[in-house]
Amino acid sequence: MAMTTVRDAAELRFFAEGGANVIYTVASHPDQLLRLRKDVTTSADYVRTSQIAAYLSTTIRPRFVRAGIPEAIADHELLRVDRKVLYELNEALRKQEKKGLRDPARIGCTLELNEGMAENNRRS
Repeated sequence: MAMTTVRDAAELRFFAEGGANVIYTVASHPDQLLRLRKDVTTSADYVRTSQIAAYLSTTIRPRFVRAGIPEAIADHELLRVDRKVLYELNEALRKQEKKGLRDPARIGCTLELNEGMAENNRRS
């Protein structure tokens, strides 16, 4: 199956931000969350998005299935994110900073441009 590519930043709405990720909702699919990694590649404990997705599907999900509660974990789909989209979202984060709308602890943190993949977490 071909991997879906996110090509339009206008399709994404800022939802939340943590230390390592920024979460967006997808306008055309309001039941989905898109988790994009911040550029923390210099961190000693850095793990690639593709590694996280593989761990979820091969280790975590089977545990929920064996426990009889597969619905307790969100479905995950690995997506490609067009580099242009990542640049546009980073610019939006910088604008939030300039307006004082971003947590001071998050200032200067932008999205990772190298990997260009994200997890699409379905909230249904």
